[in-house]
Amino acid sequence: MTVFSENTVPRDPSKVPIINESNRMTTFDSYPDRLRHRLKIRNELVRNALCEFVCTTVLIFGGDSIVACSVLKKGFNEWIGITVGWGLALIVSAQLGFRTSGAHMNPAVSLFVFTFGQLKLLHMFVYWAVQVLGGFCGAALVYLMYHDAINEFDGGTRFVTGVRKTAGIFSTYPQDYLSIGGGVVDQILGTAMLCFFVAMITDKRNKIPAWAQPTLLGLMLMLVGMAWGMNAGYAVNPARDLGPRIFTFVAGYGSKVFSYRGYKWFLVPVLCPLLGGVLGAWSYQLLIGLHIPSELDEIEEEFRRLQKDKLHQTVTLQENETPQSSTHQNVHSRVYRETPMIEIFGTVVGLFLALYAGLYFYFLQYHSYWKKKGVPVPEGWEFFWGHFKYLVRDDYLNVRQLMEWSKKFPGYFGLLKGHNNVLVVSDPEMAMEVLVKKFEHFHGREMHPMQDTPEENPERVNIINARGLHWKRLRTISNPIFSVSNMKKIMPTIVDTVDNVLDYLKTVTDKPLDIHKVFQELTMDVIYLFLEAEVDDQVFEDGTFDKKNLKIAKELNINEIVGQCFIFLLAGYDTTANSLSFLCFELINNPESLEKLNEEIQEFTFSENFTYENISQLRYLDACIKESLRLHPIAASVVTRTCMEPTTIGNIFVEKGINVEIDVLSLNFSEKLWGPDPEKFRPERWLESEHRNQAAFMTFGAGPRICLGKRLAIFEEKIMLIKLLQKFDLKKCEKSEKELFVRGYNVFFPASVTVKLEPKE
Repeated sequence: MTVFSENTVPRDPSKVPIINESNRMTTFDSYPDRLRHRLKIRNELVRNALCEFVCTTVLIFGGDSIVACSVLKKGFNEWIGITVGWGLALIVSAQLGFRTSGAHMNPAVSLFVFTFGQLKLLHMFVYWAVQVLGGFCGAALVYLMYHDAINEFDGGTRFVTGVRKTAGIFSTYPQDYLSIGGGVVDQILGTAMLCFFVAMITDKRNKIPAWAQPTLLGLMLMLVGMAWGMNAGYAVNPARDLGPRIFTFVAGYGSKVFSYRGYKWFLVPVLCPLLGGVLGAWSYQLLIGLHIPSELDEIEEEFRRLQKDKLHQTVTLQENETPQSSTHQNVHSRVYRETPMIEIFGTVVGLFLALYAGLYFYFLQYHSYWKKKGVPVPEGWEFFWGHFKYLVRDDYLNVRQLMEWSKKFPGYFGLLKGHNNVLVVSDPEMAMEVLVKKFEHFHGREMHPMQDTPEENPERVNIINARGLHWKRLRTISNPIFSVSNMKKIMPTIVDTVDNVLDYLKTVTDKPLDIHKVFQELTMDVIYLFLEAEVDDQVFEDGTFDKKNLKIAKELNINEIVGQCFIFLLAGYDTTANSLSFLCFELINNPESLEKLNEEIQEFTFSENFTYENISQLRYLDACIKESLRLHPIAASVVTRTCMEPTTIGNIFVEKGINVEIDVLSLNFSEKLWGPDPEKFRPERWLESEHRNQAAFMTFGAGPRICLGKRLAIFEEKIMLIKLLQKFDLKKCEKSEKELFVRGYNVFFPASVTVKLEPKE
């Protein structure tokens, strides 16, 4: 990985010992000496390639074994132990091949040695090949050594991510917080520092003894690991990462080792260290190495002194050719012959241009996927990231952008999310095909590139990301929780909680109030009371939990229970509070609708008739809530499906693995589906037609995977709004927002909704 080979000087033949009877036993006394005489590889390239292979194998075997001990037995080797172990492995392996090939063990090192003019181009490529092969074999030895321990740890199923992941023993994977761009910077800078120190330690002008260089290199690697290894495990070596990664692919971990984060990550520790190595090594040369005094500098100084000497100026041109000047010219000519800088830099630039061209045509071919199918693609996509810059914004404009594209490409269009091709659908018939008619082909949801699929990490499965029979099982278990009978039972709890919060609001009615924060506290209190509530015998006597459901529930494991609780908490807290806030904004800006709603609520008697059936009769209240949800779909970007089996929607053939996203905003704002002025808040449109296209209202999705908590969310909103308007007049104030600033990526929420509450007489 690290050092250059020493120049070997041919010995004087007269000094080669002659083998005779008197000295035979001392010259080739041992069998290794005799074998060396017979089997020594004379070809320099073959000899060096074999050395690089062995040294890299030893390095990876030692380093990955240290990591295996840490992963398979927590606490055995912590981070400091891992970095020290890798440093010791480097010391041993560098010493092993120091006098033969130089023990590069790293393509990044071989590349910068080539740019220094100290390695032939063919030799460099051979070094790269055997280094990757050495990484493969080193990982295989680790796998063989710890095979039983790995089986004990992961139960015989190889995981790349998750709690039982073991792929990280062999190759590197980034922390969850690290982006691809951050990984690129991490690997370039980390390898640059590594090769900066390598160039410094092995520079002959620094006169560091050869025997000390492997030790210094090992200490240097410890520093790199301790200082810059947190983000991505400091691969800083393409062979150290690619070779073991290929091994894990063939050893049972599958294509996930390459497809992790959409096939983008595995290239980072392979390509970026090559650039970082050249930058680091040449930074050392340009900043320090070229300025170290040497014998050549002394000759130049002497030459300049002689030029200034008056006696030297009076002699003839031939007399001026002193041994010093001759030596100076010879040295310079030799230096320029040995280091053709233009050729070296030209070759390096050519390699990177060829690499870039290859990647360019690869991504160009990939990005032409939809055009080949005749599907339009919006302009503005970037080479590596596609349309990501439009879709990852922390505001409402990402779904607004989809709606603008749908206006330009009615019905459908193709989208590029980095490495993933997505079909965006705004045609109601095609949307119903995906969500309802061909549900068996689209029963999976789109997964975030950083999120594990249920097949890859079954320990993190919940009803949102589950697929197939697993999803059906979780849905069957969860359905009774949101039944009408259950909502009737929990209604007193919701009413009591709302009353408690509204009593507090009476103390803050003299000033502007951010109603969004109030609703957040209110919904969290409801969830808290649910968790705190005791279950009485009546719950089990009325058949809510029948024997069949109890039997299914017994089969839930702890991970499924945690996953379900997390989803219920997230959905129950955010979505209800956000929806109520949007509705209040629309009501204070549409006083006629607010007045009609107040009249309906005040005409209704709530003394002993505050029941589920009576609340369901408030048609204008129901229309107001749905109209607000139509205009402000709080989860517009999550109505997605993944094609699980090849099929056709409309006239487009959709391959397995392609994600389909429903453009909810375009459907909710369709003038064809909703009549004139679809962007205006007009609850009456819900009362004018009882039979509307199912695809017109997509806020909760549609089909078998429609939002499980839809009924509960609307019911909870009705209770909260009834109680609020029963006790307070909702009014606009001087600090009320003229326009909403909506934020969020998957779930949208208003930054604030400022109102004034006046207690009713």
